[in-house]
Order: sequence, then C-alpha cells, then structure tokens
Amino acid sequence: MKLGDKDHYKLHPDDQGVDRIEIDVVPRFKTSGLSGDEWRVSGRIRMYRKGELVGERSMSNVESCVNALPWLWMTLPEWTQGPLYAGERGGKCQQAGCSEPAEVTYRLKQEWEHGYGPLPPNVLGQPLRRFCSTHAVRGDCALEDADENYELVSGPPASRANIPSESVSPSRRVDITIDDIDDLPGVVQKVADSERQRQKAGES
Repeated sequence: MKLGDKDHYKLHPDDQGVDRIEIDVVPRFKTSGLSGDEWRVSGRIRMYRKGELVGERSMSNVESCVNALPWLWMTLPEWTQGPLYAGERGGKCQQAGCSEPAEVTYRLKQEWEHGYGPLPPNVLGQPLRRFCSTHAVRGDCALEDADENYELVSGPPASRANIPSESVSPSRRVDITIDDIDDLPGVVQKVADSERQRQKAGES
C-alpha cells in the first residue's frame, strides 16, 4: 500500500478531545460492625467525548475534583480511553460538541495552518471530514473549515434548512458616525463599553 491509498480524517480545530466534563457528589452508605454505619460522600469527575464516557476519577470531595482538573486535563491521554484525537472515531459528526452520527463526508481542497497560511499538499492525500446534516453547512468565515474549501464525497447536499433556529446567532451590527478619524478609537471604546453593560444587564 502506498501513501495516500487510505482515507484519513483530519481533526476539526475546535475538537479538544473531550467535549463534556461532569463533577458530582457520590453518596454511599458505609456499614461497619466496629465503627458503625453512616453516609459518606466522595467527588467524581467524568469526561465524555461525543456522548461516550472516556474517563472517570474519584476523589475525596468536589473541591478536590475541581483542584485536580488542570492536571487531569494536561494528562488526558494517560488516563482516558483513546484515541481522543482521531477524527474518524465512532463515525460521529466532527463538529465539536456534537455526538450525532455523521451523514456527510467532505474532502478538504486546501489545508491551512492558522496564523501561517496554506499548507503544501499532504503526502497522505487530501484529508476528509464528516458531519451530520445539521452541521453540514460550514459557512464562509473560515479559510479551511468553509463550504468553498470542501468537496462533497458522499451524503446529501448541505442545507441551511437543517440548522435549528435556536442554533443561529446573528451578529449584532452597530453604526457609528464620526467627524474626524482621530475620534474613531474613543467612539469604538464607548460602543464596546455600552455593549458590555448591555450584556451584563441581560445576565442579571
């Protein structure tokens, strides 16, 4: 077999291996003929990928779980069920946070390195990505992860009609008027401050 003869899937840049973390209290009723019976608790951390439990750790309490999170995150591959960073794992949609079965397969026309530009041709051949029908539309904002940069390999054509209305988040437009270009930084800062106050008021 030559390089490029086998299809390979490229991980989506938003995929961090784990897409859900749960921390909870686990009660247990301890029984003992010597020290007596009582309820005790422990803390538990569970990590998931695409709806599948990939790792679990128990500690003395929730606070210990929270304090251990940075180290557990840094050492994910050492204690979770991998491969976490395989794009093809489980045949699931490659949109980060989605655990639906993939329905559409695309081939990347051009790979890009964020902050550097286009990459040379991949010696393994152009990689694939696959998505469910909801996430088949990729938009036109990114360079690599964009509709124009994908070639449909299999599955139905992408349709915006498949995107749930609650998932659509229109950008907010703000029009400003200035008399002098030197006033622009101050006006932009004022708009930004006003927007932060508006968001803060909406949260309260």
